[in-house]
Amino acid sequence: EDFLAAFFSEEILEGSGATETSPVISLNTPMYIREGSVGRLFPKMQAKLEDVPGIKEGKKLLVKGDNVMQGYMFADNPGVLVAPEDGWHDTGDIVSIDKDGFIFIQGRAKRFAKIGGEMISLTAVEQVLSKLYPDAVQGIVAVPDPKKGERLVLITTKQDADLSEVRSYIKEQGFNELGSPSDLIYVTEPPVLGSGKFDYLTAQNLAESKLG
Repeated sequence: EDFLAAFFSEEILEGSGATETSPVISLNTPMYIREGSVGRLFPKMQAKLEDVPGIKEGKKLLVKGDNVMQGYMFADNPGVLVAPEDGWHDTGDIVSIDKDGFIFIQGRAKRFAKIGGEMISLTAVEQVLSKLYPDAVQGIVAVPDPKKGERLVLITTKQDADLSEVRSYIKEQGFNELGSPSDLIYVTEPPVLGSGKFDYLTAQNLAESKLG
């Protein structure tokens, strides 16, 4: 009991990382911490931000440093190491960095959809709907739409989920109405990875096969 008490009394500090960065990028510390951030870059690392067309809040984060991998090897060109361009690794994260260097993750570049000319964060839509259906396992994916460019699909284990209820709730929460799912797919067994995370690739294939 004493051991558990000591263990759980330790402060949990949020950070970020990737396999390609061995594996840490940034971290809050007991001395330097900012709520809502993933901390500041590790020493000797550099960061640069790139604009992403259509995304107004945040930019794509690229990092460089001795901990960044030497490169990828691809199946179609075995044995050949393809290094990051000029040593910069594209994290795929959309972030903002404050004046003190603290990084705030807004989402993933792949987790945005262009609907009616606007970029919509799929993660943000999921966060809103997690409050409406807190007991469901669910995720949002985007499929092509001939009129709007893309449209959103909610895949959920909520058996009585209702699109009109979803749309009304999104509007009530003050979220962009373009973020309302156009389609809903009910599943008894949600697509999940071995880690327990939602499997977006399988979900994407499911949506395209049912709605394509």
